[in-house]
Amino acid sequence: MNVVMAIGMRLLMVLCLLAAALACAQEPASVALAPKWTLKQFPGISEIEEQVLALTNEVRKKQRLSTLSASTELRIAARQHSQEMGDAKYFGHESPDARWRVPWQRTYNAGFWGQQVGENIVSVQHPGLKTPKAIAERFLELWMNSPPHKANLLTAKWTLLGVGVVKVRDTYYGTQLFAVPLVRLEEAALSRVAGEMVTLTVEGALRSGTVNIWVNGAHQETLTPRRGAFTAAITYPKKSGDYAIMLGLGKTVVWEATLRTDKPEREMLSGVKSHRAGVVTDTRVETRPFTGLRLTGVIKIAPGAQAYFIRDDAIQATLTANKDGLAAFDCILPKRDTHYVIGFGYAGLREDLLYIDTAAPLNDAFLGRPE
Repeated sequence: MNVVMAIGMRLLMVLCLLAAALACAQEPASVALAPKWTLKQFPGISEIEEQVLALTNEVRKKQRLSTLSASTELRIAARQHSQEMGDAKYFGHESPDARWRVPWQRTYNAGFWGQQVGENIVSVQHPGLKTPKAIAERFLELWMNSPPHKANLLTAKWTLLGVGVVKVRDTYYGTQLFAVPLVRLEEAALSRVAGEMVTLTVEGALRSGTVNIWVNGAHQETLTPRRGAFTAAITYPKKSGDYAIMLGLGKTVVWEATLRTDKPEREMLSGVKSHRAGVVTDTRVETRPFTGLRLTGVIKIAPGAQAYFIRDDAIQATLTANKDGLAAFDCILPKRDTHYVIGFGYAGLREDLLYIDTAAPLNDAFLGRPE
């Protein structure tokens, strides 16, 4: 019996290994970010939708506001919400489905990666409304008589509008989604990587105040010492180049060095200068193996403008757009239990556009904008 059990256990282990190998073999080399929803999934009444867009722009013109351009991505999300309200028999901005509970989660699923979004909703039961224009006019009348909806419709910053209208039983449901893209995400893709990461750890002490970290001239992070002690850990892929690291109190640099990731470990830290004794008490460089994901992509901003590439709360790089307004980014994301938030700083503002789970299968690594 023991022999039979041992053979069975070995066969089970072999099957598990084969299944794991097959899963790895079937995983694609890379995965591109793509909308989870398409326009074909959510039929709407386009004649009413177009009338709502036209009437909205007429109202905005009278208030000397810019007119709004139609957005297919916003239209998808608007149709989805209108259809869901009708099918699930509720009326509100929050969906009962936690996966797309609030408007900006729905627009993300539809392929609008920006985060500045506003929403108006309406439901109308009126057998006397016979034409698309009459129904649209009723929508606008209700919105303009509601202060919150009117304020949303007349918000100056909006540049895009998506309208979704459906009829469920004897009721018309309408959704307007307004948006302004600070940074337009043109493309993004993930692939698996493995290698080595170099970590520079700087420890020190302060009686008061905060510590600022600059990397290659860009402010990366602000640390608040606990009980006077602070630890700064700065990590980059091995052989990725040189990094000028500076620590400062306010804008005053108190310590600086160059991290050279393509050198042997004992030579990686060079040009160390301490401008204030006692602030930095210890430094060390470690090289460790890692597995994770490589994120690549392109954003669109104003031609020749610069944007910060931000991973979580740390600036990773400064991007400069070409004459077409395009700037490419490339980042290594070591595997960890919590998801990464990828944002871009531009024109004095920050916009978070990507949410990535490095512990998930590659096909599921792009998250649908978690709350």
